Amino acid sequence: MAGLFVGPYLPIPLVANIDRVTSMAEFGVVLVMFAVGLEFRIAKLLRVLPTSGLTGLLQVSFMMWAGVSLGQVLGWTSVESIFLGACIAISSTMVVSKVLEERPVQPETRELIFGVLVFQDVSAIILIAILTAIAAGGGLGAMELASTVGKLAGFLVAMMVGGLLLIPRTIRMVARLKSLEILVVFSVGLCFAMAETAAVIGYSVALGAFIAGILVAESGKGEKVEHLIQPLRDVFAAIFFVSIGMTVDPMQALKHLPVSLGVFALVVTGQLLIVSVAGVISGNGLRRSIIAGLALGQIGEFAFILAGIGIGARVVRASLSPVLVTVAVLTAFTTPLFLRGADKLVSFVDKAMPHRLERLLSLYEDWLVRLRSEGEAAADAPSIMRSLRIIVFDAVALIAIAALGLEALPKIVPIVSKYVTRRTELVPLALNVVFLMVRAPLVCTLLRNTRLFASLVSH
Repeated sequence: MAGLFVGPYLPIPLVANIDRVTSMAEFGVVLVMFAVGLEFRIAKLLRVLPTSGLTGLLQVSFMMWAGVSLGQVLGWTSVESIFLGACIAISSTMVVSKVLEERPVQPETRELIFGVLVFQDVSAIILIAILTAIAAGGGLGAMELASTVGKLAGFLVAMMVGGLLLIPRTIRMVARLKSLEILVVFSVGLCFAMAETAAVIGYSVALGAFIAGILVAESGKGEKVEHLIQPLRDVFAAIFFVSIGMTVDPMQALKHLPVSLGVFALVVTGQLLIVSVAGVISGNGLRRSIIAGLALGQIGEFAFILAGIGIGARVVRASLSPVLVTVAVLTAFTTPLFLRGADKLVSFVDKAMPHRLERLLSLYEDWLVRLRSEGEAAADAPSIMRSLRIIVFDAVALIAIAALGLEALPKIVPIVSKYVTRRTELVPLALNVVFLMVRAPLVCTLLRNTRLFASLVSH
């Protein structure tokens, strides 16, 4: 609403400079993604993946397909349909968090909901990278997408492995100084530095900020840093949404209201159906799955980030923005209303469900719980397969870092030469030394795990 009031479309004597607001809004994107990363520890993903990973995978895949299908029905191009599917596939972490604060649910249900949100956040990061490549003319062919995903995987592995060796330890050292100012300045500086690094290499600033958040979270100080940056994040996130509102022409929003209502209906019903079915398949039970489907029935901040990529590159029609704004506003209101009636919906489904099917679902859920318990018990002991997986991971990480170094070195050398030192002949040598230092711990780990693997095989 603030964006509408200061935008150029309403006859109100309050006009903001849209270029300046848009530039400041990018800070909001970076800080929001940094905050998302702070909540996303690697151990947390591994913990929720067995119960929420399949649900999230089916949900994102189905909503992407539903959005693409709706776009085709509306007569949109393939690229526009893909962007629409990506925009409606990701729920709003901000809205869900606020709603669950006001209307708490059972811990198991909350874990399922946030597990799916974590998976969606990761999917959104991948979609940002892929859609950025598509918007830049990278194409939609299988080989182009495979190349994009491969480069993205190499970049992520290199950033994560290199960052895990340095950043968590550095954050803990900074925290030991007992200065909140230094901690918040260092953390935010790291966030923008990694965002700029990702942009220089050719990826979104959101991707670099997200990785920075994960690495800070791995230091064990993520919750503290998140609390410190929350006011800064909220201010610039608000400016981000103001910039979205400034681009919306109310008359255009009314003109495209039928499309908005169609997308709204697809989001609400599609999320409820697929999350309920996928949750039951994952062994989460009917009640938890239905409540999760109601809680996730909205679109959020990622929709505007993804749409902004397409609209900015002129591969997506500008009318997508008012459509998404309308849907976001409607779903933000309907989510708490639907959750309020969740118990009635669950009771109705229970009564309508045949007794044999209900019994079958209960047995299926018990079987999955028992299967996971046995798998966790087996995973506690050292095994040949686990050692082999670690060796393969270390080897892939080494190869990825080497590949990234070969691709990124020509882009980094001119920047370092311009801003750090004028002795250009020393820059490649220095950067190669840095890459060798990053790879050295991995080589040591690889050798140690190879010895362990040989020991297990010999016994």
